[in-house]
Amino acid sequence: MANILVTGATGFLGKYLCNELLKKIHKVKIVVRRNADYTDFPVSLTDIISVDWPYGITNNLTKNMDFVIHCANSPESKDYYVAYDANVLSTKLLCKASEKSKS
Repeated sequence: MANILVTGATGFLGKYLCNELLKKIHKVKIVVRRNADYTDFPVSLTDIISVDWPYGITNNLTKNMDFVIHCANSPESKDYYVAYDANVLSTKLLCKASEKSKS
């Protein structure tokens, strides 16, 4: 059993991924944006973390995780800065946090 952090878990890919990970008996922690609607999430999760995305990404987020799977993105955004934060900055911050927490 692995401890797995999944970003973008309420999106198209993330929902299916989390469902499969949980079927394999992994412990899944998901990260959702503040104000995200995850009430109809199709699986029961042990941990749901709401953060101010991407600026809420800290070393504690990835602490004790065996794997980090980053599915969060903002493909429809026409605003360069929103797209950059969601697609580039979040990836950089997750990598940095994983490195510092040794995930």
